[in-house]
Amino acid sequence: MGYSSDVTDTQWAIIEVFFSGENRGKHLQTRSKQDLVNAVLYLNKTGCQWRLLPKDFPPYATVWSFYRKTFENIVLSLGKTVKISEKIKPTEWAVLPQRWVVERTLSWLNNSRRLSKDYEISTVSEENMVMIPHLATLLRRF
Repeated sequence: MGYSSDVTDTQWAIIEVFFSGENRGKHLQTRSKQDLVNAVLYLNKTGCQWRLLPKDFPPYATVWSFYRKTFENIVLSLGKTVKISEKIKPTEWAVLPQRWVVERTLSWLNNSRRLSKDYEISTVSEENMVMIPHLATLLRRF
């Protein structure tokens, strides 16, 4: 059974290189990396808890382990960081010429239910959960 958050074979061919080196642990060697990525995308899209992943995905502990080992390394290797801005003072407020770009990006992130509340404990995990919907948005273009 497929979900709307699943990557297609064409999309998988594009991103497979990022997941080919992660084989630590028997549980990761016996599972399809595409199934594990699909499970992480499903979790991010629906906002469900790890333990409530549907049974057609690998066990939640395997998916969680894959997520922790792989996505953190990918985000760190890309060198992208999330910058938290300071509060803008009323006297320094100015209209931004490209504000629609920011608003559009934030509206795309609103489609990810996992980001509706602050579920993550570590900032690295939260950064990953922000990068995952961006990955899904880019993959939909192929």
